[in-house]
Formats: sequence, structure tokens, C-alpha cells
Amino acid sequence: MSVIRNSGTLINGAATVYMGELIPKRTGLLTFEWYSPLNILLIVALMTFFFMRYSFGYGLLNGCLPADFYMIDHHDKTVRKDQLIAFYMPKSVRFISENERVIKIVAGVAGDKLRVTMDGVYNGKKFYQANARRISIKYNISPEQIERELIVPEGEVFLIGKTDHSWDSRFWGPVKLKSVIGKTYAIF
Repeated sequence: MSVIRNSGTLINGAATVYMGELIPKRTGLLTFEWYSPLNILLIVALMTFFFMRYSFGYGLLNGCLPADFYMIDHHDKTVRKDQLIAFYMPKSVRFISENERVIKIVAGVAGDKLRVTMDGVYNGKKFYQANARRISIKYNISPEQIERELIVPEGEVFLIGKTDHSWDSRFWGPVKLKSVIGKTYAIF
């Protein structure tokens, strides 16, 4: 039987083992190894790439959509029906200043024939429900100003919110595609 003494030698054994060899070297956050600058550089590069491509928005337009926190992809400016997009408001309208960042749902793209009613927007068989009665009563907007049929012009997009207090293209018209910031993802 071998017994280890504090000095690190084995009694009744031929080999000498030191305790320092049995305990692994401690490394940690403050330990500077040769590869630490590479790790830091890699982290900085990844964070730079991520934050150059994406930005975040919180609580835009006070609840016109069913989420409060959004991630905007500045490199993906494709616009398709039913997707969330962020854009800069090209003109000042009630509640929204010019160049303010806004997020809405695409209800129509160039060439789509839309029918706007007090209950929402029809794009063919697809219906985007967003009741306009609450806003029309509160701000004295007649149903004749809201209800109409239109074809979305080339280079423009028709946008809508999801709640009955959404101020959107039903009230201020289509938005030019050059105003689009990028595809948007609702996080929560």
C-alpha cells in the first residue's frame, strides 16, 4: 500500500509524484494566455457584424402590433405580403413624424388590388383585420375617407397594423419602397 505524504513522494513505491502534477493549473478570466487576444478579436468581430446588420426596436407606435420588442435586419429589404417590415415614415402624419422609424405588416405590394373597409383590408381572398371605427370616431374621420378600392402603385407598399388603434396606410396611403429599413422579427 502506498501512502502520499505532504511532500508529494510515495512511500514504498519507486516513483516520486508531486502534488502540483495532480492538481490542474488554474485558468480563468484574468489569466492571459497567448490565444486570449485572438478570442477577444473574434468576439469583437462577431459583435460588430451582428450589430451592423441588426438593430432593435421597442414599443414602436404603442401597441399597433402584438409584440413590443423587435429585431430589424438592415440587409434584407425584400418585401412580401404578411411579413413585418420597418421603414422610415416619408412624411409627417398625425402621430408619426417624418423620418420616424415605424414597423407594420405588409398587406399589399405593387400591383395588388385592395379593398379597404372599416373592418380591415382585403387583398384578394386574404383579409387583414384591423377595425377602423375606434379611430374614425375619436378623430372625426368619415367612413368615406377610409373605405375605398385601390391598386398599390409600382415602387410602393400598403401597410397595416393589427389592433383597432393602428394608424397605418388606411389613413395615410401607401409607402415608397425606398423608405424600407429592412425585414423585421417580433421577439416578444
